Amino acid sequence: MDAIRCAMTQSVKQFITHPLLHALNERQITRRQFQVFAVERHLATAIFVPLLERLLLLATQASNELLVRVVADNLADETGMRLPAPAGYGSMSHAIWRADYLRALGLDPTDKPTPSLGACAYEAHLRTLLTDEDYRVLAGALLFLEASIPPEFQRIRRSRDDLFPEAFVLNKNDSCKKREAKRRGRFYLDDHIIHDATDHLPRLRAAVEQTDPESKLIIQGIIRAKAAKLALYDGVSMLFNS
Repeated sequence: MDAIRCAMTQSVKQFITHPLLHALNERQITRRQFQVFAVERHLATAIFVPLLERLLLLATQASNELLVRVVADNLADETGMRLPAPAGYGSMSHAIWRADYLRALGLDPTDKPTPSLGACAYEAHLRTLLTDEDYRVLAGALLFLEASIPPEFQRIRRSRDDLFPEAFVLNKNDSCKKREAKRRGRFYLDDHIIHDATDHLPRLRAAVEQTDPESKLIIQGIIRAKAAKLALYDGVSMLFNS
């Protein structure tokens, strides 16, 4: 258990000190750079549901009932099957939340740009996990992804609100329509910061630690997922510097 927690703590720390995340946290990028980043980060989400589905299958085959419940709930969240939806929102689908977020940034969520080297590298790293036959590797990868999202999104949110206050920051003079549009635009990042930290992560950590408290395979998954996210951020940084 200590080995897994140590590997997780070190891996998240290494990730969140990436120069691009530092720049986001310190609000050192431009509006256009943030839009480019948001598109790349959006493209990188495509692999997440297949990872959950694969882990759910392998955990089911291994008769790990606790992990099955946790992953099934996570998948239901991601695809919008969890009920009830937030008041006034109408859907729990994270794809819809991301679309509202991109629209608030002045982007068209239906555009299908060619992914950068970073987004491609991220998917390639994680896609190798889909062929792994031991569910503990995938469980470790998911554990890292869930642990890294709240601090990652907190840093993204700082630049979001600084660069696009007209789209995200509530103002006392906003009309009801404007306030609702801002609320919908904020929801994707804001909900993940809270929900992943208070629900997905602690439940998944408990299931993983019960599965195999000292598993080198779990730690392997943590390290591989960290490498994937670092590759994503390296690739976006290259876009900014080109």
